[in-house]
Amino acid sequence: MCHVKKRRENCFHPHDLLAQFALHSGVTDGGARPRTGVTHVEARPRTGVTDGRARPRTGVTDGGARPRTRVIDGGARPRAGVTNAGARPRTGVTDGGARPRTGVTDGGARPRAGVTNAGTTPRAGVTDATNAGTTPRPGVTDGGAGPRAGVTNGGARPRAGVTDGGAGSRARVTDGGAGSRARVTDGEARPQARVTDCETRPRARVTDGEARPRAGVTDGGAGSRARVTDGETRSRAGVTDGGARPGAAVTEGRARPCARCRGMLSVRE
Repeated sequence: MCHVKKRRENCFHPHDLLAQFALHSGVTDGGARPRTGVTHVEARPRTGVTDGRARPRTGVTDGGARPRTRVIDGGARPRAGVTNAGARPRTGVTDGGARPRTGVTDGGARPRAGVTNAGTTPRAGVTDATNAGTTPRPGVTDGGAGPRAGVTNGGARPRAGVTDGGAGSRARVTDGGAGSRARVTDGEARPQARVTDCETRPRARVTDGEARPRAGVTDGGAGSRARVTDGETRSRAGVTDGGARPGAAVTEGRARPCARCRGMLSVRE
């Protein structure tokens, strides 16, 4: 409203003049700072731009975030001659991954020259490092955990001349189990030399042994001793069936007294 003390119909405020000018300037919808010949404008349009966004430039149809000249699809900082720009693309690279290098088609983790698909720290002379374990070596086609030269399929610490090594296999073992020794054809848990079929900690010259068998024992129970055919708990030599702590040459007896008790019994007798 005009603050001059005149009649309202004779008051001409500058804002009223701008409003009347906007009605007769050929602008249909006037936004922020409209200009001549622009149908619909947003923030700061310029001449010759049909749809103006944030700072469009001449000759750009659709302006995104800071587009440049002759860029079809502008991503993060595109450069000239790059179709799809990834992270820091370089000249002559079609699809730039993580630090690609010259002459590498598919760049993985730290690829090197002459390596198609690089795994974990590949080295020269390795054709396929995809299935490479920890630190493969030259001349190894398929390396497992710590493979060595001349080993086709290496398990845990295989050694030379072993085709298929299990856990802790030794030399001259065809098929070794856990902790197998030399000259063992089929061994389970810690077999020893000249044992054909054994279980837990067998000894020499034992065909079928259980817990801690001794020499000359065919079938030993828990804690069996030598020359015992069928023994129970802590059987002793010359005892066929031993009960609780039997003594020597005792077939069935109770608990053996100690030395002091035996002395007292002899005095009483």
